[in-house]
Amino acid sequence: MKKILVAITAAVTVIGSSASALDEGHLKQLKETNNCERCDLSGALLSEVRLTGAYLRGSDLSFSRLNGVDLSGAYLSDANLRGADLTGADLRGPI
Repeated sequence: MKKILVAITAAVTVIGSSASALDEGHLKQLKETNNCERCDLSGALLSEVRLTGAYLRGSDLSFSRLNGVDLSGAYLSDANLRGADLTGADLRGPI
């Protein structure tokens, strides 16, 4: 039974991690323009990125690290923040 649970856990992890992956081009776009609509930023380390007023409508930020990031005024409508680390992030209202 234990071996079956380990196998299932491993399979779910592989499937889950391959279903969505950070697009480096999207990350570069965000850093350069502060605008990245419908971008795949899943799993991104964004703790050092300036995101005040960023336009991230419909973007996938799942499992990204946004701890301590200033997201004040950021537009996050329809963004996926599932599992994202938002510890200490400033999420005050959209612009």
